Amino acid sequence: MNHPRRPLRMLLAAALAAWLPLAADASAVEPAADAEADPAAAADATDAPIGVVRPSREVVLRALTGGSLAEVAVREGAAVAAGDLLARLDDSVQAARVAAAGVRASATAEAVELAAVAEQARRELGRTEEAAASGAAPAWELEAARTAVTVAEARRDAAGQRRALAAAELAVEEALLAQHRLVAPFDAVVLAVEAAEGGSVAARDPVLRLAALDPLHAVVYLPERLHDRLAGAGRDGPGPRVRFRSSLAGAEALRGRLIAALPEIDPGSRSFRCVFEIENPGGRLPAGFTVGLDLATLGADPVADAAAD
Repeated sequence: MNHPRRPLRMLLAAALAAWLPLAADASAVEPAADAEADPAAAADATDAPIGVVRPSREVVLRALTGGSLAEVAVREGAAVAAGDLLARLDDSVQAARVAAAGVRASATAEAVELAAVAEQARRELGRTEEAAASGAAPAWELEAARTAVTVAEARRDAAGQRRALAAAELAVEEALLAQHRLVAPFDAVVLAVEAAEGGSVAARDPVLRLAALDPLHAVVYLPERLHDRLAGAGRDGPGPRVRFRSSLAGAEALRGRLIAALPEIDPGSRSFRCVFEIENPGGRLPAGFTVGLDLATLGADPVADAAAD
């Protein structure tokens, strides 16, 4: 009598077993949909964009001419000031050329002599004109006096042009002499000495690498949704001050200011490049370490934040 009820029980059990996984799947999908409803808020809460700290200025000084490297006046790690002599190629031959050009440029004897000759010819012409007016001098003599003045003044002017050319040649030789010296273009630290003192270098060979470490620049790529908020930073006025975190000893917490938000979105990452300035008095911190940007500080008021500092 109880056997007919078994198929019904089995059917109910099978239906319940099929329904339970569907219900579980539905409950698992719904939280994910909620998380995607505001991806920007989720990113703000969890993301800390990573940036690399770089020198604010960096340059490779190259030899402007070939020759023997007579002197390297600095060592790696040395701090240098703008205008300091850093290295010098052998300039003995070029210095002699400068001296010779200086003599030519300063020579005045020829110019003085020809100026005096022209003045004398001008006086002779005056006397001849007076004599011709009274009939005491023939016409050919007057014409000869005028020609003498023209020739004397032309020679005087040519001498002046030769002096000007000699001065220009001196300037060229001095410029070539200056190419034998490498000087610091800005306050910096010597990161590398690329050529050995006493060795030979060719034009365009690297000799020194310099970097300015105060201030430092942190380069961070931010998501495109922030571009409208940050566009014009540094160009239209001071950008917001922000906080960074890093694992570098002595730089666990850093402050910086946005100085540039570049007007170009990278299509692959959907991000744009930002540059933040970090003060580094005395070059205490090195370049090359990474930082994490606290996105919440990007909304700060630059004026109020500056007053708070």
